[in-house]
Order: sequence, then structure tokens, then C-alpha cells
Amino acid sequence: MSKSKTKYVYNPKLFTITEPLNIQEHFKEFSDLVVNDLKEFEEYQDIKGPSTARLIQICNPETLTIDNEIPVESNKVNMNMAATFPMSYNSDYTDLQILKSKQKFENKTVDLQPFPYYEKELMHNETLDLKPYEEVLLTVKVYKSLKIKNVKACQYEIAILSCHSLLDLKNKMLCNSDVGFCKEIQHPDETIPGNVKEEYPSGFLFIENCFYNITDHSNAIDYSEIIRDWASKCNMVQFTTAVLEETIIKDLKIILGAPYLFQHQGNCEHVFVFSDARLINGKDPLSSSVFPYILSENKKYTKLCFICQKIAAKFVVTNCDRLPHKYNLFCKNCLMSYNYLNGEKIGKFKLYPYYNQSLLYEHAFTD
Repeated sequence: MSKSKTKYVYNPKLFTITEPLNIQEHFKEFSDLVVNDLKEFEEYQDIKGPSTARLIQICNPETLTIDNEIPVESNKVNMNMAATFPMSYNSDYTDLQILKSKQKFENKTVDLQPFPYYEKELMHNETLDLKPYEEVLLTVKVYKSLKIKNVKACQYEIAILSCHSLLDLKNKMLCNSDVGFCKEIQHPDETIPGNVKEEYPSGFLFIENCFYNITDHSNAIDYSEIIRDWASKCNMVQFTTAVLEETIIKDLKIILGAPYLFQHQGNCEHVFVFSDARLINGKDPLSSSVFPYILSENKKYTKLCFICQKIAAKFVVTNCDRLPHKYNLFCKNCLMSYNYLNGEKIGKFKLYPYYNQSLLYEHAFTD
């Protein structure tokens, strides 16, 4: 697919892009410059060790105060603070509009909330092998599958180092179709045998007219072959191929903000974007084993139970003669209380597992 064709398929108005840049070459000169400046700063007037800490303390903005100064309240929103409905509410209310407004307010979430799992991992890792300003940290935005109508919203962000391979990046890309098979089951405790990734490991990352194919599995096939043959017959740009697990990110020539493609599980496609690249600093995790990690997630993609509206759904009930909709999402507790009696089905319906977004992050952290 040519660059013009790519921009036609993925609306360029959604993405702010840069000029093509080589990660290693672009940041090498800047990294050396910053490191040298830091060394010169420490050597300036023999400012070393405790003196540096003392200088930082003196220059702290918090010291710029005077007596009887009126404190300024912070406008920073506490993401962990539970939202409260801005009006009194009790069981005497019967107005459906009030109940609907209350439910909408309680379920309101903020896009791309911080994802704190790496902090837990860092607590158990004492190997701080990274030095500030000597490694490049990239942020990768991954979008929902192109099968979904609303592809404009980012599903989650990944933080990854330039020394990692594209295989490390691919393994951190999460998708419902990789978690398990969607087959009918008779009971929520029933498990579906098999491993989706093991049986269907094929896929590729498409970056700047190059297909980086997955070849680290004996069952993997080349998805890009038929696309390259089609492009050749249509006299389009000549595409190249490379091995995913042998390609290091710092050796790539990429465009920040440009849409690239991850395809797997046959025709499941995800747009991903290298949205940011910078040198790591002292506020970042300085242990390479922590990377890559999920930086933030979009809470809107987590579906709640149809009954309780509180717990993430794990099952889909369809063609049920006791429910108002054709497809209904359930958590396990509500499913068992409404559709089962003494472990047996009530009425006729079909039951399928539902791999919610919250389940994807559980797999990401346990893996």
C-alpha cells in the first residue's frame, strides 16, 4: 500500500505527523549533548554531590513564598477519587430521568486513564540498569480493531524502549481475539480447550512500506505474500519484508504520528501510531525489565454487566426468551442468579464467553 493510499484509508486529519526520522541517529546527538551538559553543570564551580541536592532545594518553586500568603488550591483532578452524584438521592425517587442521570454520572469515565501496573512490578525489581538521557522512550497508541465503527478513539498506550524489538511491541498489543475461542458453552464454569495464539500465531506489522512478519512459530504463515503479489500486479510501490523478532526499534525509520498497521488472526486489523519519542529521565522507571508496559487505557471499552451495571461482563447470552434484547452481557453472579437454578438452565438461550477489555489487562500483567 503506497503512502498516498494509506493516508486515504486512515484519515490524515486524525493524525499530526512529523518528517521521517531514524530513532537512533536522531537522538544520538541530542543524548550526547544533554549528558555532556549535565557533566559540565556538576563540574561548574565544583558543585557535586550534596551541593547539587542543596542547589535543587534552594531553587524549588515551593520556597517562593512570603508570610501570610494565601495558598493556591491545585486544579489537578484526582483520578482515584470516587465520583459522587451532585444532588441528594434516596429510594423515594421514582423519576426515571433522575435515575438515568445518576447512572450516567456514576458510569462516566475519563479517556486514557493511567495504568499503574508497572509500579507494582517495579516494587519487586531492584535492577536499575538504565541511566537518564541515555535511552529513548517511545509511546505507541493502539486503536481498536478496524471492524469496530468508532476507530478514532485510542484503546490503550504502550511505553517501550528503542532497544526492544518489534516482537516485544507485538506481544504487548492486546486484542480480544487473542484471549480465547468464542464457542458456545453450557455453563459459565465450562472452559474451552486450546490456545488461540498457539493455533493461529500469524501476523505482521506494516511500517513504512515494509511487512515485518511473525516467523517465531512453526505454524506461522506469511500474511503479506498475497498483498505483495496483488500490489505487484497493480504496478504499485514495491513492498519489502523483514523478520519481526530480528528488527530493533531504534533501527527503524518512522514518522511520528503516522498510522501503521498490525494484522493478526486472519483479518483482525489495528491501527497503531508512534505518538511520542523522547529520552528517558529520572521520573521514568529505570529498570529495563519493566518495559514495555501499558501506559494508559481507555475505560470506555470496558463493558459492564447488563443487570447490575457494576461488574465487567464476562458472558454473552443470546436468543433468550426471557430477555428483551438479542444479545445481553452478564457478569457471572447475575448470570447464575437469573439464568440458572440449581446449576441447570432456565428457559432456552445460548451462552458464549465474552473477553472484556479488563480481562485483556489481567492477561497482560500476569504474562
